[in-house]
Amino acid sequence: MARRVVDRHVLWLIKLWLKAPVEETDGEGRRRLTGGKRSTRGRPQGGVASPMLANLYMNRFLKHWRQTGRGEAFCAHVISYADDFVILSRKRSRRWRGPKP
Repeated sequence: MARRVVDRHVLWLIKLWLKAPVEETDGEGRRRLTGGKRSTRGRPQGGVASPMLANLYMNRFLKHWRQTGRGEAFCAHVISYADDFVILSRKRSRRWRGPKP
C-alpha cells in the first residue's frame, strides 16, 4: 500500500484503521472487542476504510485491464461504485465454452 499512497499522513491513518479493534456483539448480546494490533485477519467489509482500500487495489486492476486491451477484446466496460464493480461485456472469451449440455 505504501507504493500507492505517497502522503505520509494518509498512510499513517490507514495503518491506524487496519490496527484498530472492532467492537462486535455476540449471540447473547454481549459486546466484545476483536482484532487490534496483533490481528492478522483483515478488516470487516463495510468498514470506514473499505471503499478507499478497495479503490487502491481496483486502480491496479483497471490499469492492467487498459494496458492489455481487455475492454476492446471483449467489448466490455468496467463499472465501479465505492468498493463494488461489475464488468459488462458483449462478447465471450474464446476459451469459455459455456455450460455443458
